[in-house]
Amino acid sequence: MSETNSKRGKIASLACIQCRKRRCRCDGGQPACAQCQRRGQEGNCVYSATGDRRKRSQKVFDEAMERMARLEETLREIAKGTEASSYLVEHLQNDHTFLESLLRGPQRSEITNNSSQGDTAEIELESKSLTVDAEGKIHFYGDTSNVLRIRQQTTSKAVPPAVSSLTVEAVQIMNPHIDPVIAELLELYFCWQHSYYNIFDKKLFLRDMNTEGSFCSKFLLNALLSHAAHLSDRPELRLEAGDPSTAGHYFYNEALRLLDDELENRSLTTVQGLLLLASKEAGVGKSSIGWVHSGMAFRMAVDLGLHLDSAKLKESGLVSEEEIAVRNATFWGCYLFDQGWSAYLGRPSVIRIHDVGLALPQYHSEPSTKWVPFCPHTDIPVIPINFYPENTLVAILKLYLILETVMTKLDAFRGKKTTTSKNRMRQDYKEFLQSSYEQLRLWERNLPAYLRDTPSMTHPALLMIHTMYHATLIFLFRPFLKVSANSHWPTNSVPNPVQRCQTSARKILELMRKYKDLYRLRRILNLATYVTSTASTVFLALAAIQKNSGSHEPSQESELASCLEFLSDVSVSWFEAIAVHDELEAQISSFHEREQTAEEENRNETSYEALSTFWIPNFDEFLVEFDEGEDWSMFA
Repeated sequence: MSETNSKRGKIASLACIQCRKRRCRCDGGQPACAQCQRRGQEGNCVYSATGDRRKRSQKVFDEAMERMARLEETLREIAKGTEASSYLVEHLQNDHTFLESLLRGPQRSEITNNSSQGDTAEIELESKSLTVDAEGKIHFYGDTSNVLRIRQQTTSKAVPPAVSSLTVEAVQIMNPHIDPVIAELLELYFCWQHSYYNIFDKKLFLRDMNTEGSFCSKFLLNALLSHAAHLSDRPELRLEAGDPSTAGHYFYNEALRLLDDELENRSLTTVQGLLLLASKEAGVGKSSIGWVHSGMAFRMAVDLGLHLDSAKLKESGLVSEEEIAVRNATFWGCYLFDQGWSAYLGRPSVIRIHDVGLALPQYHSEPSTKWVPFCPHTDIPVIPINFYPENTLVAILKLYLILETVMTKLDAFRGKKTTTSKNRMRQDYKEFLQSSYEQLRLWERNLPAYLRDTPSMTHPALLMIHTMYHATLIFLFRPFLKVSANSHWPTNSVPNPVQRCQTSARKILELMRKYKDLYRLRRILNLATYVTSTASTVFLALAAIQKNSGSHEPSQESELASCLEFLSDVSVSWFEAIAVHDELEAQISSFHEREQTAEEENRNETSYEALSTFWIPNFDEFLVEFDEGEDWSMFA
């Protein structure tokens, strides 16, 4: 067919009834074509739905295939004749909308354009814009961005994000026989990881897991399973049966395979999945790629406007209450991971609290839930304990806000060492140390009674919160170790850094021992590697300081031995711990060799140099260099 005929055929397929009768060219104009307008027959210009011979879009075809697949699955469930299938039949008989909800799956309802709403749904929040695009995805564009204006010119309709209408019970009906291995991994994840890093709603995730709802995706599920596999002893989950570090290999590779498509169609589950991928990668020694994946999650969170209050979007009917809750949980999860990565690698964080438009969650009256340790194939007692998930998250967030301040200030002080006078720097340090210490003490005093460090505190998340609290105290005081060790600490407004660091390091070991005695360390957060290595830096430093002063405290050796013990236990789940273990062991051996050499040569050798090469995950030089004999009297 010639190009002219081809074009004519395409035009004819859109022709109105009047132009078809007259066999003339029709431009398909709405509400009336040009031919009918020219003849003054606008009222007679109508189009036949059956006359449109255009091929249906790929989207329409895909939706039809999905409906057919859902129908087949429903029929298979009914044919099983089980109790679940009887329940399904009852639902179909009593609820005429139930079948349609099963066949339809997650839908995107169009929002009618009107003059007040414009071409895109836009909410102005303190000179910042949350925008819903043509695919129903929410984005954030700041004041300097032209992207929003460009998209407004090219976008015709806005649609809200897909939300599954199925209930949790319906999901159980649709998939009553979940694979036992998958079920075990899910249980492991939600028991041991989710209570600390709560980045999505568990009920909504499980609801949408088998119904292709918006709160679960194949990418997120595979990322979660690749993470959870490290908590399982099943050899079939490993690439090499005898190597726990290869656990979750298949899930991990599948998540990476799906990642490209996720980045093209980014959503809440993309952000969540990236966080879990990065966490897994940190735990197995792939910090570089983990840093990249976590950074992608943080930037995507800002792109989706998760850092801004979306209440007005709810008022406009653009998002549901469920989605707002998940958006907020995902963002605060990003914030926690971001500060964790910042401390772990000693790099600036991406998300700063002064850029956040969300209200920080606060402590509130919360009924307790029962938490039960899930330890398959072990003899660990299954004793339910009270847990307060929402207030636990509030406590973690408030602690990490202080951590952000501490890390930001430490970075700033490093940069000032060559540009600021020593007197000015000492004064700045004084103010920083006093204010940060008071904030940390206030955090501890304001904890609800059931979140405090008491003998009855046994929930894993609470144990880890308090290890991180003491790690933050170490970050704060560790730069003063050399100063306070070489001279009298001249102020009573804050504790002596040597004593404070030693107390916190010992407290970390005490909490780790308690965790091990209760549950073992097989399924602990990979955060355990970091807090243990942080404690070990204190014990190494104190050993060197004591050696330099001619004193000796035998407890340092037993405490370093405990650090090695815990790192060895954690390494079964998180392989990165073995690298830290080996490096710490090498540093201890090196220290003893230096000590022996100095004794043989009958001299008193400074051992600070041995510390400078120690692998420290938060920042490289933790002993701030001050000239010995400096006047710190003004610090009082």
